[in-house]
Amino acid sequence: LLPDGESQVEFEHVFPSEGSFVVGVVLEDDPLPADKRAEAVIVVTSGIPALIVDGDARLDEIRSESFFVKSVFEASGRRSPWIQGKVVRPDELNEGLLQSQKVVLLCNVPRLSPEQWTALRQFVAEGGGLIVAPGDRIDPVHWNSVPNQGESPLLPARFDATEADTQQVGREPVTIQSESLEMSWLRRFRRESGVDFWQTRFSRWWVLSPLVIPEKEVEAAPAGSPEKPSSVQPDVLGRLTNGRPLMVAMSHGEGAVFQLAVPLDADWGTLPARN
Repeated sequence: LLPDGESQVEFEHVFPSEGSFVVGVVLEDDPLPADKRAEAVIVVTSGIPALIVDGDARLDEIRSESFFVKSVFEASGRRSPWIQGKVVRPDELNEGLLQSQKVVLLCNVPRLSPEQWTALRQFVAEGGGLIVAPGDRIDPVHWNSVPNQGESPLLPARFDATEADTQQVGREPVTIQSESLEMSWLRRFRRESGVDFWQTRFSRWWVLSPLVIPEKEVEAAPAGSPEKPSSVQPDVLGRLTNGRPLMVAMSHGEGAVFQLAVPLDADWGTLPARN
């Protein structure tokens, strides 16, 4: 390494069973022996339970909103899948079902009841992940009001309107700005990584307007303080080539919410055909 340089090294290891394991990395020829070893605890489970709420289920499963997401999860490992996906209808979503989940995906869900939003808010606050993938069925008036009622907003952005790519002659198609994927876990999908995710073409998208949260609501408070805010300012984690946000994220309590501008099927783009 050069002075002040850094590098990433990847290791693969198969653990023998579920449970908690201590792993360590050691630099053998380190001139500073006091810091040559680092350790961490890894918790191995049978797979992350993810609940897929399909807001546009069809008799032809291939046309259902959840088809591609479910297919990806099933392909994550036949013997020991990384993600254990379960598909339900919006009316089946309830507090009891959320207790066994780690992540919830709302796929083109038109609306939810106040009780369902309350349960989702509690689920995220306690450490769950919520992914919102909109489509042509969502009611923007409902989504911009009900989820964000109360002491703090649950969603990081407003749904303003939908826009379409006119695909004029000589005009570049709307894809993903490779350089906008700046987060460490997103950089592997940039152009220089050799994958084609950034080449995803979109014919339509929702215009997302990240919320502007008053500074007084996000000021730091002592740990355990009842005044500690349950959310922080939203982050735009990726953009389309026309400048529109592709994904906006925000912490909420111990969990996080990711709000996409596009669905996770093939209705508005070529996303399912990309790596």
